Amino acid sequence: MKKTLALSAALLMAVVTFAQTTKKTLELPEFKGIYVNSNYTVYLKQTNKQEVTVEALTEIFSVSDIKVENGILMINIERKPESPNKSL
Repeated sequence: MKKTLALSAALLMAVVTFAQTTKKTLELPEFKGIYVNSNYTVYLKQTNKQEVTVEALTEIFSVSDIKVENGILMINIERKPESPNKSL
């Protein structure tokens, strides 16, 4: 049991070590709606500031396209047409 617990703890630490996240605050124009074109979780928090804070795995953040178009916050994944992986 102790060996299993120790192995589980070691695997958990390895996963946490390799799962690096990126957190950035973006200064974007004012928006009145949100469009999400992938499997993201979006949290809204009303404050006096006009800002968007994004936190994601580094490999997801690097292919994310976040911008405001016509007053809509657009959150997309940049997909490569030749990519067999439909989730990215």
